[in-house]
Amino acid sequence: MTQAALRAGPAMVAAGLCAAALLVSACVAAAVGGAGLGASAVYTASETRTVDQVATDNRIQIHINRQIFDESAGLFVDVRTVVYRRRVLLLGAVEASDDRDLVAQLSRQVEGVREVINEIDVVGAGLVDAAADRVLEKSIQGRLLTERDIASANYRVRVAGRKVLLIGCALDSAELIRVRLIIAEKAPDHVLRDYVKIGAACA
Repeated sequence: MTQAALRAGPAMVAAGLCAAALLVSACVAAAVGGAGLGASAVYTASETRTVDQVATDNRIQIHINRQIFDESAGLFVDVRTVVYRRRVLLLGAVEASDDRDLVAQLSRQVEGVREVINEIDVVGAGLVDAAADRVLEKSIQGRLLTERDIASANYRVRVAGRKVLLIGCALDSAELIRVRLIIAEKAPDHVLRDYVKIGAACA
């Protein structure tokens, strides 16, 4: 467990698990029954996944998070998961390479997973500035949301240390280039790891 996780304590671990479950439940509810809300209507209009695909991604993420939590509460705090079209992106910081490999192994065991992208860093007992990462994430996501020629609902942006991780589905190569340029502008000192697929390759 990293120093950030040690400071979090058992209460934070439990709160994190509950929050993850509640968030996923809320996402499914919004996708299925939220068409009457303005924000949900905008989201589903630009979202290229079907309702069934969203539900499948949410189910996979819940199961992966439970697998990690059951194995180690510390790993659950240290690791973040993103699932998009059954592709799993793992990120965070752990103390040992065995931990990194274990999380990937647990993720691959979940039914329906198509691919696991392991971007977890091994940092020993080093301190991770997760708060700064989240601030930059929100800044990039906010900028993408305001761009009319970018379907931001089809992208997931995560920041981990000096990396910006991007996964999702681009409508075309021109849109993806615009997204990359925004990330370069907002995070010039970070390395971009791009796992976005384009058009028909998203299926």
